[in-house]
Amino acid sequence: MESGWIAMETTKPLVERSRHLTEKEASLLLNKVTHEDLRKAAVKWLINHHCSHVLSEMVTCATSEIPDAIGFQHHASYSVECKVSRSDFFANKEKSHVLCRTSVGEYRYFLVPSGLVKEEEIPEGYGLLYLSGKRIHMVKQPTRNENVNLLAERGMLVSALRRVRTREFLTLNTCECCNNEVVQSSSSEEEKSTDSC
Repeated sequence: MESGWIAMETTKPLVERSRHLTEKEASLLLNKVTHEDLRKAAVKWLINHHCSHVLSEMVTCATSEIPDAIGFQHHASYSVECKVSRSDFFANKEKSHVLCRTSVGEYRYFLVPSGLVKEEEIPEGYGLLYLSGKRIHMVKQPTRNENVNLLAERGMLVSALRRVRTREFLTLNTCECCNNEVVQSSSSEEEKSTDSC
C-alpha cells in the first residue's frame, strides 16, 4: 500500500485501525479530539451518572491537584483526568499527588480518545473511559481510593461556594427578629419577604 493511503476498519479502536499510518499521522488523527472536548464530555458523563455537584478544573489552595472534572454524590466522589496524548498520560505518574497517593476522588478515571491507551497500561486503582465520537464507554472499573484527600475535596467545595457567593448568586441578609445572617437565593423576592427564624 502506498504511504498516502489510510486503511481503516470501523469496528476497531483508532490505534488498531491505523496500522498503515505512520506514528505521526496516527497521532494527528487521535489529536482531533482536544482536551477541551474531553473535559466537557467528562463533566456531562459525571452529571449523567448522578453526581449532584460537578466541578471542572477547580483551582484551590487546598491542593496542587487540578482535576479536569470531579463529581460528588452523597456517598462518594469521582475524579476524571483527561488525556489526549500518550506522553501526557505517562507524565501523570510523576505528579506530586500521585507519588504521595493523596489524590482527590474516591473513584478515579482516565478519559482518553478511544484506543489511545490500553487497559493494562492503566495504574492500579484507576478506571479507564474511552470517548468514541460523543459517547463514553467504560473499559475498566476503578477500585475505591482509600487515601482520598478529603481536605482537598472540602477545599474545592468551599472554594466553589465562595465563588458563587462572590458572584452575588447568594446574598446575606440580616434576620429582623434575631439579627443573625441568613443566606438567601437572590432569584426569588417572594422567599426573601417570607423568610423568618
